Amino acid sequence: MSLTKPSTVTRVVTGIRFRKVNDVFHLQVEQAELLPSATIDPNTKSWVKVEEYKTTDSDVSEGEDYNKLSWDLRSFELGDIELDKDYVVTGVRFTVDKGLTANEGLIRLDVRGTRFNFQNGKLKVKQHLWHQHTKSKDQLKQFKLEHTDLPPTHPINEDVSYSESSQYITLTTSSMEQDVGQTVVPFVDLQPVVSEHPDVALSGVGLFHKGYKKKAAGYLSVKILTYR
Repeated sequence: MSLTKPSTVTRVVTGIRFRKVNDVFHLQVEQAELLPSATIDPNTKSWVKVEEYKTTDSDVSEGEDYNKLSWDLRSFELGDIELDKDYVVTGVRFTVDKGLTANEGLIRLDVRGTRFNFQNGKLKVKQHLWHQHTKSKDQLKQFKLEHTDLPPTHPINEDVSYSESSQYITLTTSSMEQDVGQTVVPFVDLQPVVSEHPDVALSGVGLFHKGYKKKAAGYLSVKILTYR
């Protein structure tokens, strides 16, 4: 699981998606130039290139460039991180709270907000803060997967359910009946989530579980919060 670097500080984040490169999951961001009233210039949109390193590279270190999922580190905090007024999203990454004992490890989103002038759309590049929730794992409610079949085997329908804030989800193994428990679930949703119609800057980022069919394990997905 990559510890994603922030976007270029003179631009703002307008979209986000999971990318898997060399067996490492990254949070890839789309960026664009900020305009007045928290709008963005759609002609400047571009996806920030993912660092295509391998965990075996000599200049790559576990805990600094990436974290390895394990039995003690496989839980993700769910919920939204919304920035304070007059701040806009300029970066996002995963951080790890290893906890005090085994099985307390928690992976959570860390969102960088940069102060900006709403009227003229200028970023105050030296005024930025990283935002994250501070509750420990034992202060969160566990979101338990009731079903663990592989998601692609169950077509998506309109009956979609979502997790709530102040929860965490723990990766587990797939159904013994369907898959003999040989796959990690839930799956990761690779679809891009971008700001459009209207094109505006982001006021926050979230992580949630999306379920849509009885028996299916669902997806771990990202969401964006916009100024409109």
